[in-house]
Amino acid sequence: MKSEGRVYSPETVELVSKVLKSVWESLPSSTRRRMDRATIAKRILEEVAAGERDMIRLRAAALRPNILSMFAHAQPSSQNP
Repeated sequence: MKSEGRVYSPETVELVSKVLKSVWESLPSSTRRRMDRATIAKRILEEVAAGERDMIRLRAAALRPNILSMFAHAQPSSQNP
């Protein structure tokens, strides 16, 4: 869902700002180098445009692609069970 052209309340803008800051600060520096804040903000705004206002769910939505990417790039463990 597009969030362009929408108007949000000051409370929602503050929520988006807090979520963006929280997500960005939680990312390892190697991930920050591969991403930009605008990409994360877009993900958050898409969820807000769909009606989500829960901070935890917004964080999860913003991080979901990163988490999946981390698993996709993870090297198999060389340790034997």
